[in-house]
Amino acid sequence: MLSVITPVYNLEGYVGGCIGSVLGQTLHDLELVIVDDGSTDETSAVVAQYAASDSRVRGFRGPNRGVSHARNVAMQHARGRYFAFLDGDDRWEPSFATTLVGLLERRPEFAVVVGNALSVGGSVLDGHPVLPWPDEAREIGFVDMIERDNSVFIMSVFRREVFETIGGFNEALSRSEDYEFWMRAAAAGFRFVTHPEPLGRYHRRLGSSSSDSAAMFESMMKVLASARGFRHRARADELGAIDRKLERLQADYLLSKGKSALLRRDYEEACSHFWELYRRGEGLTHAAVSVGLKISPGLVFKAYKARLRGLERARIYEADAVGRGPVFASELDATRPPS
Repeated sequence: MLSVITPVYNLEGYVGGCIGSVLGQTLHDLELVIVDDGSTDETSAVVAQYAASDSRVRGFRGPNRGVSHARNVAMQHARGRYFAFLDGDDRWEPSFATTLVGLLERRPEFAVVVGNALSVGGSVLDGHPVLPWPDEAREIGFVDMIERDNSVFIMSVFRREVFETIGGFNEALSRSEDYEFWMRAAAAGFRFVTHPEPLGRYHRRLGSSSSDSAAMFESMMKVLASARGFRHRARADELGAIDRKLERLQADYLLSKGKSALLRRDYEEACSHFWELYRRGEGLTHAAVSVGLKISPGLVFKAYKARLRGLERARIYEADAVGRGPVFASELDATRPPS
């Protein structure tokens, strides 16, 4: 019934919990296809141990070629009617598969059901749902994905036909590869519906690819720039949404770079990014920060660090109206010494 697609790389301390959560599902008619992407720790030994004790676990191993390649290999070997993505450091609640597969069984008009999970780890996100909750189930279209780049969560279940129609992940992308995959699926006419109840645990680790906000904004801009070609005849509202989102992401990218430079005390670089934001019409506040960095950079640095500490104590995070996600998560983590 279900093939669970799991890439792993140096996750010996996590992958056992991931596998256990799949084998503990109330839906028993499933397989777990794990591709070890060239791990140098004991990850492959852990996978082999589970595979030896349960035939539903199928392990493959190859050289390190990235998460997109690992997922593509897993999907090529998958035998299920439905596919589901689960990364090797994440977990499902026992009812995850039964609930999401059941929804697709009842609603043949939908090809993808978007799951939800609680965040585990991270300075301000721990215990918060990845997607808004409580919320009503709703359909997500192509324009929704453009306007809300986090509208489709990786813990989703989809029909095999999606993979057979659009192919696998773009292996040239090192970030935002899942965003590009879902965008291509929506552009091909597959319909998405959400299941907002969190039925998983999504692990956030410092140093993961998603923790570098500037790089993520840059990769999303690359995906959106290519999105015009996902449809043979893109509608005017789609093209307009792409242009508006690219403008917003460029501002987000500059702001993230400016904050990062400020935390590194590279005041000259920070000043240039904040001034560029002002020049783009993003507000007088950015001009004031830029001038402040020229006159008294140390004072600006202390004020920003105090703001971050205040946000951390309050354990709050900000999300804008189009759901770009937490603004301060990476900066808060960056204020701590490495563990």
